Amino acid sequence: MPIKKQLRWKVWETMQQSQEDYIENSPVLYEKKYKIFGLLIILFALLIRLFNLGERVFHHDESIHASFTLKLLETGQYSYDPAYHGPFLFHSTAAIFYFLGINDTTARLIPVFFGVATISLLFLLRKELGKRGVLWSAFLLSFSPSMVYFSRFFRNDMIIVFCTLATVIGVTRYLENLHSSKRYPYLILAASSLAIAVSSKENAYLVILMFGAYTGIYFLYRFYSDWKKKN
Repeated sequence: MPIKKQLRWKVWETMQQSQEDYIENSPVLYEKKYKIFGLLIILFALLIRLFNLGERVFHHDESIHASFTLKLLETGQYSYDPAYHGPFLFHSTAAIFYFLGINDTTARLIPVFFGVATISLLFLLRKELGKRGVLWSAFLLSFSPSMVYFSRFFRNDMIIVFCTLATVIGVTRYLENLHSSKRYPYLILAASSLAIAVSSKENAYLVILMFGAYTGIYFLYRFYSDWKKKN
């Protein structure tokens, strides 16, 4: 083949490769892949949490919660007992029982929902984790033994996990958008998560105290730094 034709062929190959690389790595396509992989991870997490959800017999704690929920559903009576935590789980599960029937599977649907919702929250941390970080974090949590177990367990644990993460994200994003109308959804997220948390389990108050202490230390540090600069 003549040298000119070889050069033309080489230039054409290079242009084609560059075009393919651009298409493959274009922001639009990358965003589309990100959304598809994210959706697949969420569906995978939901699937393994729902698979044979009612096959395992009730744990002792689950049976107590189910008993209180049935009493609430049948008689409308509920009395708060700190040994068995707050009313949110009982009232929400009573609603599930009313609409979907009473069995071991429906009893565990609220933890399943909050378990999957916790993974979904990670997509609000794209700024901190990056797209790959979000996808890897979501993927690993989707089949984490502890996360899967407590997402299939009729107790308050996953509610608190969700509410803690949702409150942190909500407050952070609210402060970032303090002078924008975008702050309102994050305010609602943080406030509703706190409300659900304190009506679900008493350790929510310890979580609030812990983050409150960190916040107090931060503001003391800022105050000390400003005072030191002035003096």
